Amino acid sequence: MSQELQEQVRQATKVFTEYERAFKASDLITSGAEGVHNANLLLNYLMEYFGGVITVPNIIAAEKALGAKLFRVKPKTAAEIQQEQAEKAEARMRQDYISSIKPQPVYDPKKAEQIAESEKWTKSQTTARNELNAVITEYSTNRGPNLVDHTASEMVRNFLKRIGVPAPKGKAIDATGRDYIATVQWVRAVKFELPDHPVLGDPEKALQRVRDKFAAHAAAKSKPDRNNAC
Repeated sequence: MSQELQEQVRQATKVFTEYERAFKASDLITSGAEGVHNANLLLNYLMEYFGGVITVPNIIAAEKALGAKLFRVKPKTAAEIQQEQAEKAEARMRQDYISSIKPQPVYDPKKAEQIAESEKWTKSQTTARNELNAVITEYSTNRGPNLVDHTASEMVRNFLKRIGVPAPKGKAIDATGRDYIATVQWVRAVKFELPDHPVLGDPEKALQRVRDKFAAHAAAKSKPDRNNAC
């Protein structure tokens, strides 16, 4: 087969494919032996009456002209349509019956409350995780008027990134295991304790002061109120 003939075949196939995709009559058969028969009739008609010019409009005209000579899907009879409708109705009834005998979920108020609390916790932790990143990245310190000390700022930010309060068992929302709400509180507290111009070692000292203050606060809360003692 010459290259020119190959190109003609390729173009004809492309046009027939486009016709079948978007323009063919809905009842025209295009697959199997009947589809091959139809394609040959259409091609012969195009060669005889359109000089072999294969376009979508010409194929449509050929299909209409050939009419009943082409294999087509037989329309369903009223009895077949009625049978299909009956089968669909029966299938729906069967499915409804199966659904009706399935064990219905029992509403458990306690479980529903636990789910709601878990969703609330996860949402709050996710918000705090996003906040933590902003709280750390916004930190900077100057070494003079309008002159940022990038080395010191980066040193402190790297230290703050390592601070993490463990989440209660089974409540971590990611692999870090952090309680992000508590971690944000600690990071803010450490930033507050930092001197205006921190040097190496100052972040660790600030963290220790925060530990001491939180521990003192926790100890004060745990002591019994003498005024209410029996």
